[in-house]
Amino acid sequence: MSSEITFGTSGYRGIIAKTFTQTHVKAICQAIATLLLKEEKKPKIIIGFDPRTGNDPNCKKNSFTHTLTQTLSAQNCTVYLNTQPLPTPALSWAILEKKASGGIMLTASHNPPDYNGLKFMTKEGAPAPIELTQRIQNLANNYLKNPLPDTTTTSETHPIDLNPEFGKALTKSLQNQFPKTNWKNIKLAIDCKHGTAGKVWQNIQTLTNINLHLLHTEPHHKFHGLDPNPTQTDQLSELIYTIQKNHLSMGAAHDPDADRHIILDETGTPLTPEETTAILGRFFFENGTPISHYLTTLASSRLIKTLAKQQNSHYIETPVGFKYFTPHLLNAQKKQELTFAVESSGGFTSSSHTLEKCGFYPVLLMAICLQYTQKPLSSLKQELQILGQHHFHEIAITLPSHDSQITLKNYLKTTSIQALQPHFNQTIHHLDSRDGIKLIFNSEDWLGIRISGTEPVARLYAETDNIQMTKLLLKEGEEFCLEAITPR
Repeated sequence: MSSEITFGTSGYRGIIAKTFTQTHVKAICQAIATLLLKEEKKPKIIIGFDPRTGNDPNCKKNSFTHTLTQTLSAQNCTVYLNTQPLPTPALSWAILEKKASGGIMLTASHNPPDYNGLKFMTKEGAPAPIELTQRIQNLANNYLKNPLPDTTTTSETHPIDLNPEFGKALTKSLQNQFPKTNWKNIKLAIDCKHGTAGKVWQNIQTLTNINLHLLHTEPHHKFHGLDPNPTQTDQLSELIYTIQKNHLSMGAAHDPDADRHIILDETGTPLTPEETTAILGRFFFENGTPISHYLTTLASSRLIKTLAKQQNSHYIETPVGFKYFTPHLLNAQKKQELTFAVESSGGFTSSSHTLEKCGFYPVLLMAICLQYTQKPLSSLKQELQILGQHHFHEIAITLPSHDSQITLKNYLKTTSIQALQPHFNQTIHHLDSRDGIKLIFNSEDWLGIRISGTEPVARLYAETDNIQMTKLLLKEGEEFCLEAITPR
């Protein structure tokens, strides 16, 4: 019997051939088709994928793409399969542009190459909300035991290449919004990490004559050994060397499906996603375009909250997962207001862009910001000191077993301030239990603890105005977690 399907923060992920198999893909696709067929007679679904093992554009038998397209076609869906690896934000854009019923992305995002995954997007190009993923999950687990019979024998799969279309649309949008941009004077390096980003960046380069130094553009199923997580900045030595050697204005890196980013300044020093958002927020505000809302998560730096307060903007904090931003982004679109959304893991978008996070968008916005301000990025980062000191850090604890993962998760659901206080030196002022736990101390320092939905890992986040205090909070949090899973 295949392992049970459980949707995490962003879809279902597992280890290839172990917890992510053809059987899982078929069951999930049957579940998605079942739900879509309740809404329309012949749903139109667009498929994207990163270059991981089993994601084959030629749909060879026993590939995940073959199983996916055949299963959907057999359930009377019209399928459009991209002919090359496709970034997640390009799929999000295409669903809306092509008026599709939804989209499926085969990717495990920033996870190692032995993982693969599947996430579903709605007809708005948004991450599926938790209510929908729960329904998909329940149906899929039923179909693991009792697969649906194939209802048709004719495969209706159409090839499509969305990379150049997305690159063109993104470029045109930014050129219209910022007509004074001298694209030829923009100098930056991009580490595509052998994922999906290369083709889009090459297209943008052709359209704008932007001065790009592209690294690792060719897709590879194991990313040629590169760490797929762009926020692991100790793995960016080649990118840093390229920036420094060529005297570039900035650099950036993506994960395999290019929905995450990290930006580096002209010295090769990385910015946090929140710092990037704050610089862009200040740029828009100072140029007469206020940000109506700043959206972030319980596990993100309070820098954004401070910025929102300074600009008299609304600040909304959600559980971790871009799907929680969707209602707020849609509301902003309806009101024609500009809203920024950011996650500490490198996700960013605005209400004038896709409803999925996009790695390209913040990089291009920052390049334009440098053109307009005529300031080096390091100076713009330095100016953020007006918002105070924010030492935010994250660590991950590998849990010894699935049982310990469940034990800790259940404990976090039922604990109280009184039970937690003995574990911490500072006085706990508030406990937020919407996503794991977040402890707000009297000093406004905070500590968050979440259980990963895709790995046997507990993630700890802390922030204070002093780096040593942040490290102390993380140490106290780690000791608390280990004590909570120790049998008594």
